[in-house]
Amino acid sequence: QLRRLNHLLNRLPPRQREALYLKFYQNLTNEQIAEVMHIGYQPATNLIYRALTFLRQHWHEEFLPALLVMVFS
Repeated sequence: QLRRLNHLLNRLPPRQREALYLKFYQNLTNEQIAEVMHIGYQPATNLIYRALTFLRQHWHEEFLPALLVMVFS
């Protein structure tokens, strides 16, 4: 699962990847992320939201069919 996650993280735009890194590895708040990235609070929140949405959507789209094949074969 870690390889899957890394694969998807590498597909994110650099700014979204940076925002997630700051959020989940550095444990920064959205306000702090905005400061570090020199953007406003709302754009920082949008970057995180879009990145998480991408990860959720593609996690299922890319890996669920393979799992179903393994289960039902």
